[in-house]
Amino acid sequence: MYQYTISEGAKTHIQLTIQWYKDIHTHLAKRFLACVRQTIQLLTEYPEIKPVVYDNVHCAGVNGFPYTIHYLIIIFVHIKLSFYEVFSPS
Repeated sequence: MYQYTISEGAKTHIQLTIQWYKDIHTHLAKRFLACVRQTIQLLTEYPEIKPVVYDNVHCAGVNGFPYTIHYLIIIFVHIKLSFYEVFSPS
């Protein structure tokens, strides 16, 4: 499973959308949040399942709602070498 980070702007947008659905009906807001979480869970397990739409940005729709999650896959590789491995004579 991959790790993910949600930008502050995206968090604010999700919160505003939850409030908008809550104003319609509390159950609708809860269902929206559950579907967003379900989509994020899927993307952490299979990040390349959704297509690249523009500039390496993938898009995933949230089932049952007119809401799309835009995301990047960023891979960091960490290699730990000891001083001896780097500077030893071959």
